Amino acid sequence: TINKVNRQPPGWEKIFTNCASGKGLISRIYKEIRQIDKQKNKQAH
Repeated sequence: TINKVNRQPPGWEKIFTNCASGKGLISRIYKEIRQIDKQKNKQAH
């Protein structure tokens, strides 16, 4: 048997599940990456 672990999906999994049709997928990934980079830059300062 396989035991499933309850966990929060990473950002990229949310994007793929929310945009299953693939329309606008690249722009969503780009926006998500930019947002993550901004958060990392804020934490670094």
